[in-house]
Amino acid sequence: MGLKISEVTKYYKDKQENLVQVLREIHKGQNYITSKQLEEVAQKLDIPLSKVYGVSTFYTLLSPKPKGKYVIKICSSTPCYMAGSENLLKYLKDKLKIQEGETTADGLFTLEMTSCLGICAVAPAMMKPND
Repeated sequence: MGLKISEVTKYYKDKQENLVQVLREIHKGQNYITSKQLEEVAQKLDIPLSKVYGVSTFYTLLSPKPKGKYVIKICSSTPCYMAGSENLLKYLKDKLKIQEGETTADGLFTLEMTSCLGICAVAPAMMKPND
């Protein structure tokens, strides 16, 4: 696990406007954020839990459940779908032996569909880890 929440909030000077950065820092340490951690952030930053929860569920880069070390995202936009993104998804599901939204047993890979990645000219598009 990454830094303690009190250390993270202190680093960001316990300011409410740093909520996203605080959540990202916590997420970075373990690749997800628990509801207990959200409660602690709300308390430390003096923000209603509903707002902290809303921010944490709005951004897809923050996850309430553990993800793999590497998250593979396949574009589901119309151009990518027409170019075969479903075939790419099927191939990866077969190779990794997981379904969309699942993580491999070894905790290495999570497979997800995502909206447009903005590179329709090379469809179907896939974003690999660290892209």
